[in-house]
Amino acid sequence: MASLIIPIKTYSMLVRPRQVIERIINIKGEPNTKGVAASASLYFYTDAQLPTKFGRVIRINPTTQIGSHATVFLPASSFGEVYHVIQTEHPINIYLAFETTSEPNATADVSFFQMYTKDENPGEGPQDPDMAAQLEVPV
Repeated sequence: MASLIIPIKTYSMLVRPRQVIERIINIKGEPNTKGVAASASLYFYTDAQLPTKFGRVIRINPTTQIGSHATVFLPASSFGEVYHVIQTEHPINIYLAFETTSEPNATADVSFFQMYTKDENPGEGPQDPDMAAQLEVPV
């Protein structure tokens, strides 16, 4: 079993109402010491048409300037939660496990996917304006 960790550097999003793939989040990872970055596309399928596989990874030959690319198939019902984490947390990583392959430019099926953060302080995030007004002490 092989794995890939992608520390998310940037993302873009595509909304496709009334399509089988309703939303797509494209992720670019942090470049490694050679300037090569992995990337991923998170495809959010209509729940009834979600593929049975988790996705696929294209392992690019390490001598090129292009990193590996993963395509992950997720249910549309999980879009809000995934997007919220990407929008509000930092740093975030994606972890994928897939079949081992030594062939350059080979495609392997994803067997496991998760998105996670590192240690963070509790209470981080945007300040709630209503709460700030409640905390003001009159003079």
